[in-house]
Parts: sequence; structure tokens; C-alpha cells
Amino acid sequence: MAFKFFNLAAANEIFDTTSNSSSLRKLYNINKEIGIITLANMYLYGLGIEKNIIKVIQIYFKLADKGSPIALNTLAFCYSNGLGVEKNEEKAFELFLKSAEKGNLVAQINVGICYKDGAEITKDETKGFQWFIKSVLAGNIGSICNVGYCYENGVCVGKDEKEGFIWYLKAAKNEHNMSQGNVGNCYKNGGIKMDQKICALFCMKL
Repeated sequence: MAFKFFNLAAANEIFDTTSNSSSLRKLYNINKEIGIITLANMYLYGLGIEKNIIKVIQIYFKLADKGSPIALNTLAFCYSNGLGVEKNEEKAFELFLKSAEKGNLVAQINVGICYKDGAEITKDETKGFQWFIKSVLAGNIGSICNVGYCYENGVCVGKDEKEGFIWYLKAAKNEHNMSQGNVGNCYKNGGIKMDQKICALFCMKL
């Protein structure tokens, strides 16, 4: 039954508002997109339907053509790893960038990683760091951890372990698991003044 209704959503047969309200139209489009993405995931994981990676790709192509940031980022991942499509790193970066410019927080991290590592694009650590910061400013906790990593290891910026710790701590306080482990490691391995209680708290996250 769930598959039937998500499939109808993809076919645009459930509901079509005639209201002139832009907010209602926006809400409708968001909900429709969620329904279509859920349908794609059902095909991807075989939830109530036989797995079909080709169908997954077709659905995401349809959404991407309409400018969906989530679909653009997902297709980029597929091109980057050769999942359901021929591997094409240039195409992957192009789609990551389109999604990132539309405000997708995950895509912004992916663009940053591409620039940082020189994957799919000419290596440019400065641009990579700028994209990490942009994602941070948009509220991405995971990117806060990335900035901490950059400072701790001298990637993209000058090495500054204390600054890295500060960024890790910011993310850790927002329940980011990896950052909580990193905070514990900072206390455990030295470089940061030991606080036994805090160390014990975050080391439990390792």
C-alpha cells in the first residue's frame, strides 16, 4: 500500500492544489519531493518492492531535472562511485556543485572534500576550506567537525591543534558522535589540558 501511494506521488496523481498561495505550493512541492525520494529508497533497498537500481537512477534523474538539491547530490554520488551509471568524476563534481549552490549542506561538504583532496577537480585547499565554512554558517554540524580536522592536521589551513579542539568541542556539544570521540582523543592523547571528568565523558563516545 505504501509503495502504491509513493508511486502515485511520483506520477503526480495524488493532489494538485489550485490555490494561489505560494507557501502552500512550496509545502506541496516539498512533500511531493519527499514522497518521490522515499519511492526511490524503496527501490534501492527493496522495501516492499524488488530492488531496482535502474529505477532508482531514473527517479533521481527526473528530480534532478527539476532542480532538486537532494537528487543532484545523490546523482553526483552515483557518478563519483559508478553506481547505476558509468563513473564520471567531472560530472560528479558538476552535480555536487549545483546542489551545493542551491544550499544542500551535504553537497557543500562534498564540494569542500573534492577541492581538499583534488578529487573530481583540480586540488584547491583554500576553496575546500571556504566550502566547509559556508556549510558551517548554514548550520551543518558535520562540517564543524571537518573544520576541526583541518586545524588539527594542518589541512587547508595552518596546523593549530587547540583551534581544532575548539571546533570539535562545538560539534560535540551538538551531539556529533565523531566530534565527541575526537574531543575525548584530544584529552586522552595530550595537547589539551587534562580534565578527567570531561575526558571520561567523551572517551565513552569512542
